Amino acid sequence: MSRTLRSKSARNALFKASNGECNICGVPLSRGFHADHIVPYSVSPETNLHDMQATCPTCNLKKGASLGLRKHQAEFKAHLEAAASSGVRTILGDITPGGGKSLIPQLACNILKSSDIVDKLCWVVPRELLQEQGATDFQSQKGRSLAQHNLSIFEATNDCDPTRGTDGYVTTYQAIAADSAGINAFEFERSRYLLVLDEVHHVQDGGQWHRQLAPLVERAEFLILLTGTLERGDRKPIAFLQYKDAANACA
Repeated sequence: MSRTLRSKSARNALFKASNGECNICGVPLSRGFHADHIVPYSVSPETNLHDMQATCPTCNLKKGASLGLRKHQAEFKAHLEAAASSGVRTILGDITPGGGKSLIPQLACNILKSSDIVDKLCWVVPRELLQEQGATDFQSQKGRSLAQHNLSIFEATNDCDPTRGTDGYVTTYQAIAADSAGINAFEFERSRYLLVLDEVHHVQDGGQWHRQLAPLVERAEFLILLTGTLERGDRKPIAFLQYKDAANACA
């Protein structure tokens, strides 16, 4: 069953039932109101109108924070839930190192799998140490409690069947660049993937990593770009970011 209320008619019914006001604070709701589970989805995995309430984004974020999420994690969770029901399929997260970034793939995989948008996760990190740490964090009791999931992932380096019966895999940019056989792209053809590019500023526009990642980005059902900086040290463009021409920005 989908975690999010995606039907336009169902959202309209929820909006009408709340008289167009947030069920928590009473402010008038905008088109982007949140359809919130009154009882957390992890406790009662049902998405029915009578089990939900219409809230403003602020109140829903406060509710997420009350579960122990940091402010930006709760905000990201709210954006993911909104994206799942709106058709948005790419999110850019500006999160600095040490900001609890490892929880984002967990939140995303849980929400998007529950919403029947993706089947599996591919999480790409810059170093093998982060690959090991990412897999460990994903299966830690703290991470599972905060993100309200019971998922698991596998460490893989250009392997056939990289998930090994789990919900996804974590790999490195170096591994993707060395994948001359295209085994990762083949995997993306077999299943609907959420692709998370962690510290994406390491990927130079037009570089080898960019060229090898491009087929995965094209095949991904949902793309999340995470970075703590929107500027590389060498001032060269970051792959997969859409830049505006500064000379014509005010035209």
